[in-house]
Amino acid sequence: SIGLWGRSMGASTAILRASKDRCLSACVLDSPFRDLRSIATDMVTQSVPVPQWVIDIGVEAVRTEVLSRAGFDPDEVLPI
Repeated sequence: SIGLWGRSMGASTAILRASKDRCLSACVLDSPFRDLRSIATDMVTQSVPVPQWVIDIGVEAVRTEVLSRAGFDPDEVLPI
């Protein structure tokens, strides 16, 4: 039997893996995030007081770069 434990991004990664792996017996998930865009926004606003439109431009730039380099859309990573 295999179990996974994850917190925040680790919890979200565990959810994504568990959805594809029937060998997992249990998951302990602490504070998984809903989507990458919301966690990025939360992390930036906790660190630096910037307007939402600035965050949106930055997130969109990162999204475009990930699409180009890694071949997937971060907005489609929805663990919950």
